[in-house]
Amino acid sequence: VAVAPNTELTACQQAAERAARSANLGVWKRSPVLSLERLAQSGFAVVRGRVLEVERNRGGIWLEMDGPLVLRIEPKVLKAFDAKRVMQMAGRSLEVRGWVVDRSRRG
Repeated sequence: VAVAPNTELTACQQAAERAARSANLGVWKRSPVLSLERLAQSGFAVVRGRVLEVERNRGGIWLEMDGPLVLRIEPKVLKAFDAKRVMQMAGRSLEVRGWVVDRSRRG
C-alpha cells in the first residue's frame, strides 16, 4: 500500500505485484481480489467491479459501484489522479484497493 506522499517506491511495488500475480506466488496463489458481492466486512480490500456513476462535489470524486460500495477520492489526494479520466469511468470495470468502511451501520 502506498499512501501519499509516501509513494516513492510505488512503481517497484507494482512491478513486484505483477510478477507475483503472474507466477501465483504468496497472497496471489489464491487471489485476494473480491467481487463486490463477496465484500462482507470493513478493512483493507482489493475489489473488482463496474462503475455505475461518477459525481464530483466539494467532498471529492465519488464512484458508485454496481454493488454495495461507493468509492471516494478525497480532495486532498485528488492531485494524484487524472480527474478527467476518473470522471469518464462510468460503465467501466475497475480494480481498486483501499480501506473499506461500512457506513450503513452508523447511528
